[in-house]
Parts: sequence; structure tokens; C-alpha cells
Amino acid sequence: CKVKELQGHDGYHVAPYCAPFDTPANRTCCNSPLESLKWMLKMQTAPSETAAIILEPVMGEGGFLTPPPGFMRELRKIADQHGILIISDEVQAGMARTGTWWGFEQFDDGAMQPDILIFAKGIASGYPLAGLATKEHLFDKLVPGSIGGTYGANAVVCAAAVATIDVIRDEGILENASARGVQLMKGLVDIASRHPSIIDVRGRGLMVGIEFGALDGSSRTAVAHFASSVTKAASKRHMLLMGAGARESIRFLPALTVSEAEIDQALNIFEAALTDATAAAQSK
Repeated sequence: CKVKELQGHDGYHVAPYCAPFDTPANRTCCNSPLESLKWMLKMQTAPSETAAIILEPVMGEGGFLTPPPGFMRELRKIADQHGILIISDEVQAGMARTGTWWGFEQFDDGAMQPDILIFAKGIASGYPLAGLATKEHLFDKLVPGSIGGTYGANAVVCAAAVATIDVIRDEGILENASARGVQLMKGLVDIASRHPSIIDVRGRGLMVGIEFGALDGSSRTAVAHFASSVTKAASKRHMLLMGAGARESIRFLPALTVSEAEIDQALNIFEAALTDATAAAQSK
């Protein structure tokens, strides 16, 4: 990010730009992501030849990266200007994972308003089901039988999906994901105050990622395989974590029913694992 570089460091102060930590108004963006998109439409794929833009509201395998303030709103404007559809990939971010039904709702007040939304995994609590939803005028253009897939519906998985939706709606799952997500990120920000190797805490709800830099926090260049060292140390304490992306990042994906006590326990285990991994790296 150009703004981060101009500020003389590789990361913002370690606080996600969502309440109660920070707000989009307190962040600045060089608009490089939007600039890159505009150049792509000029140099690589003409708007008239571009059917759709597909994106994850929170980039999953990339390390739980969230869009900068205003990006989703401007993306919708660009798409409308050129008659391009927006497809939201909600396989990871959807179904209450971020504290709202769909991940795109977390950014710019849901201004992206996708034309097509695709979902899987969480929709049926692990049963093999995938699907898509479209705006009505698009669905009316589909020829019957033109859409199919390996995880098309069957009675068992549809029953699981109905039960999942009922539980999310009726048992406070959205509220729990939001509250426990705030608790988790607050805890990680607190840990970062004692461990400068954490240079970013990001995400929404119970879809949270952290990124490591140098052990002293002086740069974004982390010790090679440091994230893997942390996850291995955590597994020895019976907590499973996942790395993500090309950078040294770790993902936190608790169950949507996770309790306050379990988040506290996870934070304690994570800090102990991080302490062990840091000591091991410093000894080399």
C-alpha cells in the first residue's frame, strides 16, 4: 500500500478498521486497488468484452484480506457504468461467518449489491451443497437445466441447509459471531502490543487473520515459515490454526457457536505458541 509506505512503516497501527477499533473515516487509501481495476479495463480486458467481475468480500486463501474503505461502493459504480455484473463468492465469507448473513454486507453498508451470489460449505453445515442466487431479471433469462454442479441439491443436504438457516436465524448466531469476533480481535490486538511481530489484525466476525513481520516489527518481512512454526506450536497445545496466503499469515476460524470462555482459552494458547515460536526463531 502506497499510503502505508509514505507513513514510514509497513502496517497501520494494529487495529482493524471496524468498530470498536477503528472506522473507515480514520483510514486513508491511495485508491491503488481501484486504479489497478481501471487500468485492467483499459489495457487487458475491454469493458464491452467483460461479462462480470468475481471477488470474495474477504479474500479467503489470500490471508483474510479485507477491501479498503470505499472500494466496494466504487466497484459497484464502475460495474454499473460499463454494464458489468458483479459476482460475490460467499463460499467462505457467507452464512454468518462475518457476523452478517453475507460477507459483502460488512463493507460500505453493503453498497456492492452483487448481481450474482454463490455459496457453499456453511450453507449446510458441512454437508455437500452449493448454489447461487441472482437478481430476478437475470434468473428469468436462464434456460431450465442450464445450471448444474457436483453439489446440486438432494433431500438430505437440503434438510441440513434448512436446519442451518433456522439455527442462524433463531439462535443468535449472527450476534454471537459479531460479539466473539470483537472479543477475538481485541485479544489479538492486545497480544500484538506485547509481540511486535504481529503487524496486522484483520477480518470481520469470526473470519479473522493476522500477519507477521519481522520479530521486532521493523518491517513486513517475516522470518521464513514463522506462521507455520506458530501453528505447529499451537497444535501441541491442542488448538488447530491455518496459515494462508503468500505472506506469513494465520487464519482464525472458530465455530460460529464458540463461547466467550473458549475464545479466551484460544487467545491464551495462541500467545503461548507465539512466545515459543519467537524464542525458537531468536535462537537461530
